[in-house]
Amino acid sequence: MTFRAWSALALAAVAPVAMAQVYNESGDAGNLPGSAQIAETLTGTLVINGSIGFLGDVDMYRITIAGGGLFSAHVTTPPGTGVADDSMLFLFNSAGQGIAWNDDDPSRPGQFQAGLPVGNSFYSGLSAGHYYLAISSYDIMARINTGTSTTLDNYVFPWNAPRTEVIGPQTSTPVAGWDEAIWQDGTNGTYQITITGMQPVPEPTTMAALGLGVLALIRRRKR
Repeated sequence: MTFRAWSALALAAVAPVAMAQVYNESGDAGNLPGSAQIAETLTGTLVINGSIGFLGDVDMYRITIAGGGLFSAHVTTPPGTGVADDSMLFLFNSAGQGIAWNDDDPSRPGQFQAGLPVGNSFYSGLSAGHYYLAISSYDIMARINTGTSTTLDNYVFPWNAPRTEVIGPQTSTPVAGWDEAIWQDGTNGTYQITITGMQPVPEPTTMAALGLGVLALIRRRKR
């Protein structure tokens, strides 16, 4: 195999493929950027499987998106199982500042699964990079502090906004905690989130193997 052909093969090996990659929550994902689990993929689509272990639990993941134009996130757990019947999704930037929140997916009317549909103006113009996606059961909301007051100004997103719309933040203060804004009637259980528009991130072992292979070919050519 020629050097040019091998190089092309190496590049093809790390190119995105048209299938979803699965990430399974390890233990219990944290609920803030500093404790979030890193969920990456070799493809443009990622499926996260996890569970809400107790009332008030929130799971946060650091994801890498290719840009906001193709980004979407939907809770795709089968209805009637886990937290799917009433979940909530939150998107934050790399500094933990709110970008968007949804309770009832506007692209799937008549049900209570959360979703951030592709093309929404709150995130369609985002640049490529790291972001944080969080899931909670109803009605756990992101706070700007660790207090207990449930007045509106204590939250990153307005909890009195229409629940069937994608809602933007009411403050630039980063998320600092979570609690039930009005009442909490969500359920524990498993969930599945399907995310599109992901930036493929090659596994370190894959890149190392490819790098060693290319280096070996270069050395052979020099001989």
